Amino acid sequence: MISVLCYIELIVFSCSFEGKKRLFHNPFLTIYRYLPPEIGSLRKLQELDLSFNKLKNLPNCITELGALKFLKVTNNKLVDLPSGISSLRCLESLDVSNNRLTSLRSVKFGSLLTLQYLNLQVHF
Repeated sequence: MISVLCYIELIVFSCSFEGKKRLFHNPFLTIYRYLPPEIGSLRKLQELDLSFNKLKNLPNCITELGALKFLKVTNNKLVDLPSGISSLRCLESLDVSNNRLTSLRSVKFGSLLTLQYLNLQVHF
């Protein structure tokens, strides 16, 4: 059984996920290090849960997910967020709790006019 994933190939995204509105955490699969830039092509995606992985950063292309309403990236190893996350105009919920965030200076939360829920809680 596969339990560790270091990279998701472009073919997987273009064939399996295109047009999907939700992409959730799989408890039997851990994504290490990074997501492929092709995730930005999932333009209709509204909910993205990448919790309980080993992600160190989110790719800038995540800011291309214009329909995204819910982003949950809890329990990873994130040290920052892409500055362009402020451009996600539909974002209603952002949960980045239990990461290694050191600064959020690049994120302009005032631009997220539809944001209703924000969790920045950290556990050491």
